[in-house]
Amino acid sequence: MKPLIVAHRGENVINPENTISAVRGALRYGVDIIEIDVQFSADGQVVVIHDTTVDRTTHHSGKVSSFTLDELKQMDVGEKKHTSFKGEQIPTLDEVLELMLDEEENKNKAKLLIELKFHWFSWSRLFTPIKDLEKEVVKVVQGRNAQRVIIIQSFVEEYLFNIRKLDPNIPVHLLVFPWRMLFASSLLQSPVDSFNLLHYTATQSFVDLAKSQNKTVYVWTVDSKEHMERCISFGVHGIITNRPKMLQKAIENFDSGSYHTAYHSSDLWFTYSLLAAAVAIICYLLFRLDLLALKSKQKQA
Repeated sequence: MKPLIVAHRGENVINPENTISAVRGALRYGVDIIEIDVQFSADGQVVVIHDTTVDRTTHHSGKVSSFTLDELKQMDVGEKKHTSFKGEQIPTLDEVLELMLDEEENKNKAKLLIELKFHWFSWSRLFTPIKDLEKEVVKVVQGRNAQRVIIIQSFVEEYLFNIRKLDPNIPVHLLVFPWRMLFASSLLQSPVDSFNLLHYTATQSFVDLAKSQNKTVYVWTVDSKEHMERCISFGVHGIITNRPKMLQKAIENFDSGSYHTAYHSSDLWFTYSLLAAAVAIICYLLFRLDLLALKSKQKQA
């Protein structure tokens, strides 16, 4: 089985990421799926941008959620990539869907993988969903009758469960925090269509188990030939990459008969890092419990 080629943030080697140019570039490459990131503007419009701020991709600074759509549209997200892209705008989800539904533009019937962003770290939890983001995304998708061309992914299961209720026809993929792979057997109980893993954490046994439960496995973000071949050998269903052309060649040239999966030192390093991350998360949670207990005692006093 050949894995699906997923263009991370569109074709972003030549084009500015998460833009109409990047989506159009990926469509011209003939990829199977195009991944984008969405969040809210200040006036509740679903916009396509990865970072929580506009600092990295524009000449402005500030949180995406602090600008209205009109204000975001005034910002140039192309010039930092190359002067030839000067004037490129931050697109809305609706604008990207319009492109995906254009049969002349999307001749290969590629799908759109929409990642729902979230807020990192609050006093009460490790991450917090952006209120009503999933509802508005589904509304935009249904407004275009675009369910057939989209998949939604997120690290936040709450989003995905809500989407299941809002529209069962939309496939939902769980992005898996690396430390959750330490509890892979319980992870597989999640009622989602696919588990999308950081590629270092993928194993043959997990892929096989997922398949036995009619689940798919995607991996992210794979940009070296060595790691592409490793993931192909596992039989993953999709590979998210910034290098779709390289991945296409790796798939075409892959020989399962002669390939030998080696456990590289980088993988060993990552295993130790994964354990360290798990310990850090446990310490954080214990710290939070201590703070909550202290606040409770202060209230009682």
